[in-house]
Amino acid sequence: MTNLLLSKNCRRLGSLLVATFCSLITVATATSAAAVSTACTHQAGALSAVTLTVDNQDGSTNSADGSGFMACVFPNGSEAYSIVIAKDDGTEDLGADNLGRTFRLGFTLPAGQSATSAELYADVQSYTIADHGRDIALVMKPVSVTSATDTDSPQPLQDSLASVVGGIRFNSTGSPPHGVIGMWIGASANRYSVSLSGSCPNFQSGGPSGSTAAGAISVRLWAPHMTAGTLTAPVLNTGSLKAFIPTAAASACFGGATLDAIVAALEVARSAAAEGETALTPGSQFTATALSDGLLIDVPTVTFSSPTYIISAPKLVPRIPPTIKKVSATATRKGSKAIVRVNVPAAYKGKRIVVTEIIGKRSRTLVTTKAKAGVNIFTVKVSAKKGKASLKVTLNAKIVATLKV
Repeated sequence: MTNLLLSKNCRRLGSLLVATFCSLITVATATSAAAVSTACTHQAGALSAVTLTVDNQDGSTNSADGSGFMACVFPNGSEAYSIVIAKDDGTEDLGADNLGRTFRLGFTLPAGQSATSAELYADVQSYTIADHGRDIALVMKPVSVTSATDTDSPQPLQDSLASVVGGIRFNSTGSPPHGVIGMWIGASANRYSVSLSGSCPNFQSGGPSGSTAAGAISVRLWAPHMTAGTLTAPVLNTGSLKAFIPTAAASACFGGATLDAIVAALEVARSAAAEGETALTPGSQFTATALSDGLLIDVPTVTFSSPTYIISAPKLVPRIPPTIKKVSATATRKGSKAIVRVNVPAAYKGKRIVVTEIIGKRSRTLVTTKAKAGVNIFTVKVSAKKGKASLKVTLNAKIVATLKV
């Protein structure tokens, strides 16, 4: 997949996001009194409504208005934004004194855009998308990174003590349902790429793959085997990897089992050309946690130079859709969202499914897409409190069910 670039001045590395040290920002007039420096506005289309709060390790606030730092969010291609947090003089290496701090970034996308996934070079704590898809909140901690040459065996160039960079993707409001909304990857590496296979949704379009093969999520990371030695003597270079997989995507990838069942069966393997494939030990080499809205996978130590980490659940029975003879629909409320399942017989394949939210006399369309044979799963955001809204599901212009959520 094509990766996001942090800067028009950076080299395209063919990964999800390029690493730091790209001379991203040339500061013209940094103002420490401003909530967020406007020095990055020379980046065409940089967002202006950006907020930043910086917390100390003990939870106290270091900078409630972002003083001493700058945050830049600017377009990267047709459906992505790049993100950089730097010192207010434009330095991307935040330094050792900021490595343990937490950076809370907020911004609003323009009308007509709705956020999907996030890919970051940071220790991600959370990624939140407001109900309408435009208000974004990211909570991140910096990571140490060594920049390197753009090869499969990267050679070290420069060490960084602490950096926070990355990007988010979006699609146009009213686009077909996107299956990876809220998914994020956070890594400490020079660059990385992500692929979803089997029954997982397509990572970029969010559409169903149409495959009944067992799903897997693969992340390939690149970084030099040793640090550059520009700050201290060279040592073995290590990084980290985190992935959050929303419930709908986890269900599509791993067979529709409960999150707890997926956690119990989840496996992570490391594959490298020189070493072959080895399974990681759960609990020590990786952890998997079922949260209220998805799965969190954490690989705390990654070694380089270009390993691939493969997340799968092969012990779960692959999902083979049963023969469905009757159209039906159910909805389960999860906080501000609802998971809608529509059972579609083969005869209705390709017919249009529409999910409409009804609150009193008001209604709005949440989903409109072509049906696949089998179980069609959608995660939608509900505007009203639990029990105050209904979801009307239609297939081929006929009402299947009206479900109270």
